[in-house]
Amino acid sequence: MRRREVITAFWGGVLVAALPAKSVAQNTKRIGILVANGTPEWGRWRVEAFDRGLRDRGWRPGENVQLEYRWPNGDATATRALAQELVALKPDLLVATNTFATNTLRALTSSVPILFVNVTDPVAAKIVQSLSHPGGNITGFTDTEPGIAANGRSF
Repeated sequence: MRRREVITAFWGGVLVAALPAKSVAQNTKRIGILVANGTPEWGRWRVEAFDRGLRDRGWRPGENVQLEYRWPNGDATATRALAQELVALKPDLLVATNTFATNTLRALTSSVPILFVNVTDPVAAKIVQSLSHPGGNITGFTDTEPGIAANGRSF
């Protein structure tokens, strides 16, 4: 369980760094999270760990950050519909948990920052220009980096 907490804390730190800079106390942020695979029940421990990671950094879900999760459970049609729903909420940040979810969100907005996780090769998938200089409104990390991969388990 410790490894999961470290990975989730890292992910929470990346999210906090990706949020537009404003005082936490002054402004509630909204994060739209498109969890492409799985269900809320399947991902409960991830959500709880993510919430802990945010709290450790001063973000309190429901108070100064609003988390909008969508779980299409691997269904392509539902992924597109839920991605549109998240973009319509005008979030401060969007999170995509795989290549398909990232590309779906990318097709819908070029102005909202998108953070991807569990994308095997974002350069080959043409999601980013390069790992060192992603460009555009998209950044994230690859699941092939041994130091942050979760033993083949995705979010």
